[in-house]
Amino acid sequence: MLALPCVRAGAPRLLAGDGRLDDEVRWVHVSELTDIAPLLRGGELVLSTGIGLPDDDPTLTRYVQALAAAEVRALVIELGRRFQRLPDALVAAARAVDLPLIALEREVRFVEVTEAVHTRVIDAQVERLRRSERIHQRFTELTVEGASVERIADAASSLCETPVVLENADHQALVVASAGADEPSLDALLVDFEARSRAIPHRPAARRHPVDDTVVWTVVPVATRGRRWGRLIAIGGGVEDTGSVLERTAAALAINRLSEHDEVRVALDAHTDILDPLLHGNLDDPAARQRLMLRAAAIGVPLADRALLGCAVRLVDDDAAVRAPGRLQRDLTERLLDATRAGGAALIQRRDDGLVHLVVSAAGDEDPRQVVRAVTTRLFDDLARTAPDARIAIGIGTVVDDVTAVRRSVDEAAQTARALTPATPDAAVPFHGLDDVRLPGLLTSLIGDRRLANFVARELGPLLADDAPPHLFETLRAVLEHGGNKRRAAAQLGISRTALYDRIDTLTRHLPGDIDDAVSRTSLHVAVLAHAIARDPASVNAGPDAGASPPGA
Repeated sequence: MLALPCVRAGAPRLLAGDGRLDDEVRWVHVSELTDIAPLLRGGELVLSTGIGLPDDDPTLTRYVQALAAAEVRALVIELGRRFQRLPDALVAAARAVDLPLIALEREVRFVEVTEAVHTRVIDAQVERLRRSERIHQRFTELTVEGASVERIADAASSLCETPVVLENADHQALVVASAGADEPSLDALLVDFEARSRAIPHRPAARRHPVDDTVVWTVVPVATRGRRWGRLIAIGGGVEDTGSVLERTAAALAINRLSEHDEVRVALDAHTDILDPLLHGNLDDPAARQRLMLRAAAIGVPLADRALLGCAVRLVDDDAAVRAPGRLQRDLTERLLDATRAGGAALIQRRDDGLVHLVVSAAGDEDPRQVVRAVTTRLFDDLARTAPDARIAIGIGTVVDDVTAVRRSVDEAAQTARALTPATPDAAVPFHGLDDVRLPGLLTSLIGDRRLANFVARELGPLLADDAPPHLFETLRAVLEHGGNKRRAAAQLGISRTALYDRIDTLTRHLPGDIDDAVSRTSLHVAVLAHAIARDPASVNAGPDAGASPPGA
């Protein structure tokens, strides 16, 4: 108001309240009455020539005190008609209650002041209404579209002009919308996020953080079906109506996305956002690597100075797979998320190849395999109650102590899980490593390699031809699985030893090498295993207790 040309023409001089120049003026009121205070609503700037003001100091003091009690923004008095200079008592009273007191050295037209200020006030109110309508329309569109949680958070961040975090009830930062903030700024937000968030009360408000009072945290709860699910936090000053924007955001989330299932989906999306670059990105950049570790710590899975272990889980349930392909894997992923919440810290990602990957994080003095054991035990208990016929294969990799080595550990786990024969949830050994699957594990990792396919074709080509007697391949496999022991091979095939000898004679004419030669027998056995794994990985029983495949496998 003081910067308006019509006011500057009066040579305004501030005599009190210099710390309140940022106060917002809601309206301008022209009055010469000394008892005007009861008629005011607060937020007004009072314009006066001072004609009606008394001469005695006590009345002047009460006049100023009454204006301050009515939450008047400022008192502006034009000099010349009543006072050549404002009385000392008036100035002292204004300073005592910290009420801005301005003297106009020259005459001004009050109507020009009121018109100018009221125009600004009304324009600002109209702009607030227009912005409120834009915010309402934006979130209505997102709600109608069924927008993702990430898109809704991005819209909130853009409207608030500050980063917005969606956290769950455990204060884990599941979604971080940046509003164009640079990476170092985002990194600073995520440092010790959980502890800093816990220091902010649950009551919705904008407040300075109790530790870092240079940062304003505006907090609004997110609830679904009467249950508080988490909070939206705008970190930084943002715009004036940041709290209102967050409230509209929370309503859009509650309507659109955060059903019980979507709460899980949001958490898994946050895990995927970390695991994708961790397993497939370039970790040579120290800044990118540090950012990834901060993001993981913010959702409750610290990666720095931890023992890390890759894990892969494969679940087989024929009935469920037939009923709803894809649902089986989603169900497994959600069960694993529940198990890790109770059993230990881990990142989880559902893969398109039928596996669910985990990266388990354990403190330096912990064995991550024990975390896997706790998680799988909870998973098995859950499946035993709800899907007792399900079959599970769980592979683990090597324990590593650096995020750059996690990819290798997960690859080992996936290779192992594919090579294992799934077992029911009551299996004595819940998981296995590469040391357990040995040759079948290696062959499983090479399935699809043209060189292996060519090797199988060279070794077994005549037996795989359409016109080849089917019993020849079964005979070869039985002989090889029993190390050339013809008595045991004949017993497995259910034929006499004489009949077996006749089949072996026929095999010898179809095979490239002598079945009694050790090197030839090894080559043939590798080819038979590779062919069986290519047709059905479960047909080769890989594991620490692996024995012969069942007849007819």
